[in-house]
Amino acid sequence: MVVPETSSGYADFLSAVKEAEKAVAGGADLPQELLESHAKELALKKKLFRDHVASMKVGDLKTLAKETKVKHWQWANKDELVTLFTETDPAKVEAAKAGIGKKHATWLEKHGGKKKAVKPKPATAPKPSEPSPPVFSKKGAAFEEVDGAWTDKGKPESFKYTGKAQVGGAHSKEFWTDEKGERWLFKPVERPGDEFIAYGEEAAYKIGRLIDPDAVEVRTIV
Repeated sequence: MVVPETSSGYADFLSAVKEAEKAVAGGADLPQELLESHAKELALKKKLFRDHVASMKVGDLKTLAKETKVKHWQWANKDELVTLFTETDPAKVEAAKAGIGKKHATWLEKHGGKKKAVKPKPATAPKPSEPSPPVFSKKGAAFEEVDGAWTDKGKPESFKYTGKAQVGGAHSKEFWTDEKGERWLFKPVERPGDEFIAYGEEAAYKIGRLIDPDAVEVRTIV
């Protein structure tokens, strides 16, 4: 799952994030270290995308809302739009929609003449669903073609450095782009002997993708 370069791809990105979060939540039988690793990667991807959307001007956000047919987008403020475009928590999304609907209803009551304003329904938190047992949707052999392609691609000369990634965490991070222009988050090995961390995270990815074929791709480059 790659962080989209533009906010217009928010719907597909959020859909992929939701599927990945569901897979992590349903992986109770997997090692805790693996689940924590996937959860951290997902949180990082979401933060990168949210920071990008939050940096946009409110006018640009409303243009995006209009183009993607967000209901009553004219009455939305910036925080509500950022929530709609970046949040996977249903309760937060519904709260943002309720806030927009309330402002629209107030305007309609004042300017709508004889039209009856519709009172928005209060946002209710969804009931937590029981996590389903993990289902291994693919076998390791199904990824031979993908791994073979990475063997050819995963070389330092295939990537171009674009700058530091200010995303927090215990280790420094950098952004690099591949030949297709897709952006990758790199975590350089800073101390001798820390190479095992990179190999461990790649191994965790290869296990996790057996449950979620769209798991965040993690690779090691030497």
